[in-house]
Amino acid sequence: MPWTNARASAVLRSRWTFEVTLAAALLALAIARTDLSDVGAAFTRARYGWAMLAVLIYTLSRLLHTIHWQFYLRKVGRVPLPGLLGAFVIGNFVDNVLPARIGEIARIQIVANRYGLSRAGMVAGRAAEALLDGVTTISLLVIAVVLFRFAFAPAALFWVAATFVVVTFAALALASRLLPRELPGWRPLRLLPERAGQALSDAWPRIRDGLEALRNARLLAIVLALTVAGYAMETVMFWTFGLAFRLGLPLSAYVSVVVAAGVVRVFPITFQNIGTYEVVLLEVLARQGAPRDAAFAYALATRVFASIAITTMGLLAMWLMRVHPRDLFTMRRRDPAGSAG
Repeated sequence: MPWTNARASAVLRSRWTFEVTLAAALLALAIARTDLSDVGAAFTRARYGWAMLAVLIYTLSRLLHTIHWQFYLRKVGRVPLPGLLGAFVIGNFVDNVLPARIGEIARIQIVANRYGLSRAGMVAGRAAEALLDGVTTISLLVIAVVLFRFAFAPAALFWVAATFVVVTFAALALASRLLPRELPGWRPLRLLPERAGQALSDAWPRIRDGLEALRNARLLAIVLALTVAGYAMETVMFWTFGLAFRLGLPLSAYVSVVVAAGVVRVFPITFQNIGTYEVVLLEVLARQGAPRDAAFAYALATRVFASIAITTMGLLAMWLMRVHPRDLFTMRRRDPAGSAG
């Protein structure tokens, strides 16, 4: 059966229906395990000064993540930090309102169109970043399991995921060192259509440049340090939100929260992980000893406050950089003159 627009639309509608139904079921599960009047009371008792501090930490973390991304692009090309920060928060904003991680595409498009960086190089850099983040998440998960007896998923599933991430990372790191500068004449590559082969040949050096963080020991140490710093900042942010909602948990307990939130982000099930995120945080916090009603209010608040912050930053960046919605996915390069960055 040929792939048509109608069939694609039907698939998307089916996926959307499934995700909405699952999100509603998960939220219903969370509500069934709490008392909504007590959840409302938790919002009434919350100390919003701490929540505002958490939002400030979250905002600063966007800058740290942008610096992190800048190091992955070190060999691909140079981009002014303000412009890169703008593209990053716009991508976050797009992810906040559209499904399927479209924001990843949007931020690559903005940087490619405004600053001339290779899309292939940025995609390769993003792959390296995702794998390094996965290794760090797995490491934190091991720490949480060993030190805090945190059981987020069945042990077999954990070890399968850990093995996949580590093996893939090792393979990509090895490939980054062994890949030649120019496209090799491997027989399978010679079977490609001429246009595809030429496109791959042109992109090959940029793809290799995107893997520089895996090949350069000093750069690898820097991005790993920034990854750990990002997780540390996120832990403090979640802890600060915990102070706002009077959960009474020590800072160490929020390592489990960060790991759980990270796993939910890596393996999205519903749009914006609605329902999944709330149920997971509710159960993790309850396991740590937090009251369920306050924990559910906490999960809702962290989502709402983060969404407001990233929406505000994304819209402000679009205004300052004069980015129109139609610019987010265009392949046309735009002269950066006059933009903010």
